[in-house]
Amino acid sequence: MRSLALITLLSSYLFSGVVVSYERTNEDAQTMVSKVFSGLDGVSLSPAQNEAKALYELKSSTSPTMALCYSNTLDGIKKQGGAERLLEYMMITPLLKGELHVIVRAGDTRFKSINDLERHNVGMGLSGTALNLTAKSLFVDNDIGVSEFNYELEESMGRLMGGGLDAIVAIGQAPIGTLKRYEGKFKLLNVASVNNSRSATIPASSYGLSGDVMSIASDLLLIGKKDSIAQNNLTPLMSKLTRKLISNK
Repeated sequence: MRSLALITLLSSYLFSGVVVSYERTNEDAQTMVSKVFSGLDGVSLSPAQNEAKALYELKSSTSPTMALCYSNTLDGIKKQGGAERLLEYMMITPLLKGELHVIVRAGDTRFKSINDLERHNVGMGLSGTALNLTAKSLFVDNDIGVSEFNYELEESMGRLMGGGLDAIVAIGQAPIGTLKRYEGKFKLLNVASVNNSRSATIPASSYGLSGDVMSIASDLLLIGKKDSIAQNNLTPLMSKLTRKLISNK
């Protein structure tokens, strides 16, 4: 409901010279860009290799006005001492909540928890992407050593089904479209919340699973430079949820 209301509000504005940057392999971002921005006058889309590049463009270039990224990415920036910079230059509106998915083959009895993935081959997304950084944090936080492989989600699923990978990690709002195409061929492992991460639940009905799956949440955020937001008359849209995540340092 929140996303629908935001789409309606966004669509009521006449955009002029707005550039939206986002990670090209992020399925949630692709979906929201298509729903919210495609076809609007004055809006151009700028897919980036990863969220780090999208945010770099937002901060350093004069043209990009907005970017989409997961809250995990901003959490990483805050941990590195960048919270003040974010507060000064950016405003945030959550678009949707995604969940972390840890995926193994349906008939593979070796893996009952993520701890069982120790010393196994795990697909963790393309290097530098939001998924890749989140997956790395997951295994570091849980002190689990795995062998990392970097593929896009579709290729990772193919390799998982073929036995080339033991598990893969994905992030997005369930159900993720790519995973739906493999329904019945995989299962999800529970992921406990650690280091103040927010808990989430992936409903069994999302993928025809035998039960709900415990996971951790990450918001997909729409971020804009404050001066650009003001110049494009988007302040009413962004202001009510500004600082929701980055103000808690």
